[in-house]
Amino acid sequence: MVEKPYRITVDVEGDFGGRIPEITGIREGIPKILWLLKRHDIKALFFISTEIVEDSWKEIDSIQKAGHALGSH
Repeated sequence: MVEKPYRITVDVEGDFGGRIPEITGIREGIPKILWLLKRHDIKALFFISTEIVEDSWKEIDSIQKAGHALGSH
C-alpha cells in the first residue's frame, strides 16, 4: 500500500464561499486549522482561491511554513 503524503485537503476561499469580498474566516480560521493539524500530526493540501491571494499572504505563508502543500483554484 502506498502512503499518501497528505491526508486531507482544505479549500480556502473568501467568506460565504467567495460570494462576498471578506476574508475574516481565513484570518481567524487558518491559525485554528493549522493548530489542529499540528496537534494530530496531519499534513494537508490547501487549495487557495486566486481571488484571495493578494490579501492573505500572511496566512498563505503560515500554511507553507507549517509544511503543508499549496495548490490554486
